[in-house]
Amino acid sequence: MIGKGTQAALDMYRCAEEVVFDKEKIRDILEEAAERFCLKELALYSTENDEGDDFCFVMLCTNGHIFLHVSPPTYVEADVFTLESAASPEQVAVFLRQEFGPDQSKLTT
Repeated sequence: MIGKGTQAALDMYRCAEEVVFDKEKIRDILEEAAERFCLKELALYSTENDEGDDFCFVMLCTNGHIFLHVSPPTYVEADVFTLESAASPEQVAVFLRQEFGPDQSKLTT
């Protein structure tokens, strides 16, 4: 049986540095995405990399997640997955693309 969930993966290149370097702004973007696109947030965690500048945000949602890997100065990748029929990972990815303002991106659904 093939899984019931839907997923979107987004690679964003040369994102707006004023967003990439502002972790509070990124947190706000993720929380807005969850609220706007019917993902029920359970928890939001951020990680640090002791050996580099990159970091991650993991938002656990009821029946899904948003994973964001940020690699300064300007690369961001996102993975959005949900089992919720009212939520659209593709719409979340489009929203993230608008917020991070890359000059090039690749969306895989």
